[in-house]
Amino acid sequence: MEKFELSYEDMITFTNSYDACTDYHAGMDRYIIFYNDIDKTRMQSNRYRWNIAHELGHICLKHLVTYNQTRVYRSSLTRSTYKLLEDEADCFAAYMLVPHVGLYASHIKTQRELMNICKISSAAASTRYNDYIKWYKRNDHPKKWDNHDKALSRTYSIAGARKHCSLCNYMLYDNFAKYCPICGNSLNYTLEEKMARYPGVELNKNNRPEKCFECDNEENLVDSKFCMICGKMMINTCTNKEQCNHVGEAFPGNARFCPYCGKKATYYEKGYLKQYNKNDAIVDDVTNVAFNAITDDDIPF
Repeated sequence: MEKFELSYEDMITFTNSYDACTDYHAGMDRYIIFYNDIDKTRMQSNRYRWNIAHELGHICLKHLVTYNQTRVYRSSLTRSTYKLLEDEADCFAAYMLVPHVGLYASHIKTQRELMNICKISSAAASTRYNDYIKWYKRNDHPKKWDNHDKALSRTYSIAGARKHCSLCNYMLYDNFAKYCPICGNSLNYTLEEKMARYPGVELNKNNRPEKCFECDNEENLVDSKFCMICGKMMINTCTNKEQCNHVGEAFPGNARFCPYCGKKATYYEKGYLKQYNKNDAIVDDVTNVAFNAITDDDIPF
């Protein structure tokens, strides 16, 4: 609403709400959501995200079409019908922004963690956290989840697997990783918003170098583990052959240590990688890190 240069009072008069509203144009079958971005307190508290999700609920649940409304007005519906539609839209917003299976997969332990990862207001986080605890205590086993829940869980598990190194600030997404591949320090789950990336040996999409480090041979298969000329190991992998099950697994080109056992990786042991330097780190916002999203086919509406 801010771009229309309305005053706060004008916005309330237009939307008949402090939060948001949706207009439906039946002739064009088009919807327009108006939301309060004038009140900066609501914007900073992330309340606007809930308001928009609530209005999307009205749209996806076809409230305006079913009840032949251009807007969900309290005065144009019976009290019970209005409450039903609002409750359904709230339920939609809750499961859209704060799905229980997502919280489960993200290892959420506190209300603040929920608020930070789901980007909702503290009031909404309090309600959803209490709902989540009740759901968790019912012990809804993942085997009971439908395909939509499983898809959500897979996506959130990546975010939930976010682990952070307090020494070099490196971050990676791996539930099973225990050690930082950059410096070898222990990892912990985190909700940090910033991550440090470190340069390393440039590899192809199969985590293989373009040429052999020993003989400079470039004529190797794209997924070769060993050089076809000199037979030397080409991949960066764990050196702990006797105790680690990840020996032979190709690590990224900047990994100096095995994230699973903490022992040196081949590139670091052989000197292809030098000891990390914090000054080489590139700091990114976590939200810029791409990971597999849910496809449209996974969404049940």
